[in-house]
Amino acid sequence: MMVFNKNSEKKNSNGNQTNVIGTVYSPFQGDLMLLSQIDDEAFRNEYLGKGVAILPEVGEVYSPVNGVVVSLAITKHAIGILSDESVEVLIHIGIDTVNLHGKYFDVWVKQDERVCIGQKLITFDLQAICEAGHDINSPVVITNSDEYSDVVSVPLQHLQKSVKLLEVYN
Repeated sequence: MMVFNKNSEKKNSNGNQTNVIGTVYSPFQGDLMLLSQIDDEAFRNEYLGKGVAILPEVGEVYSPVNGVVVSLAITKHAIGILSDESVEVLIHIGIDTVNLHGKYFDVWVKQDERVCIGQKLITFDLQAICEAGHDINSPVVITNSDEYSDVVSVPLQHLQKSVKLLEVYN
């Protein structure tokens, strides 16, 4: 995973110029982390796609793209959105939170619903999830990242919701 440089153009390994075709904004307010820091093999090894993780400080998830909700876990801990640019974004709240069976989560959207950047998607009881013994580090990955030349993150930092998080290159 690379971090942003100042321009939105770069060259791929063949020396051809690539351009940003999609931007993903932060769905959380909190501290940005590398996926390699996550205590989950599938995310840490990018089996589900390239991306980052965020340690949320507020129990709210907002849409990182304009698009359509294409998957919504029955346990309310994960949501998938297909952006208008065909970028598939998975937001996974915490690690092993599927085991909470929806407890401490409320969903504000439905599958197949159109969403806009900054729209509230899910709320969750951050303290209760932590007290239940779950890691709250939350991956945000591009599940179809193998279709693109690169997924590039902003530098590690504290994030507000709806600020630029990732750029996807053709």
